[in-house]
Amino acid sequence: MVTLEQAKNYTKVDGDDDDNLILQLIEISQIYIDGLVGEGYKVEQNYVRLADLLQLLIISDMYDNRSLVVNSKDMNKIAHGILDKLSNYTVTT
Repeated sequence: MVTLEQAKNYTKVDGDDDDNLILQLIEISQIYIDGLVGEGYKVEQNYVRLADLLQLLIISDMYDNRSLVVNSKDMNKIAHGILDKLSNYTVTT
């Protein structure tokens, strides 16, 4: 999961005024990702890093638009590619 510091760096937020909002966006974006693709990807570090990047993209979009709604139609190709990769993850033994 993305930290507050990572989210603030990505969204280029310097002050602490929006910390509560950003913390909410971190939580909501994690719920959104896990709701779409499940949590199986969390056992593989490379997939976790992809999910973190996706989470930052979502947080940035929601922060910039001051919205708690994710419109998947507006997500860029990178975000869709990451979602596809995460949703197709299968655990190998």
